[in-house]
Amino acid sequence: MKKRRLTNRGKILGAKGNALTIEDKNGQKGDFPLATDFSIMVYKPGETTGKTTTDLAQLDPKQEALVILQLENNDFKVVSVSYLPAKQ
Repeated sequence: MKKRRLTNRGKILGAKGNALTIEDKNGQKGDFPLATDFSIMVYKPGETTGKTTTDLAQLDPKQEALVILQLENNDFKVVSVSYLPAKQ
């Protein structure tokens, strides 16, 4: 069975338990549970190669991110959050 995925640009407003609050570019907010294989891609200033982590402390509510959600058991769950490298 093919997995259904949804890609969204927005900001991660916070983490509560095993879920993230996400706000999209239109200002709509929602809470989404984390998938078991959840990861975050972060970039240090000046670097073009990112680092993958599962540390929720790396979430930045001020920075826009690319969020990938996957349909699992009739719920969309967050698979990954990718922060794009800062423009030089």
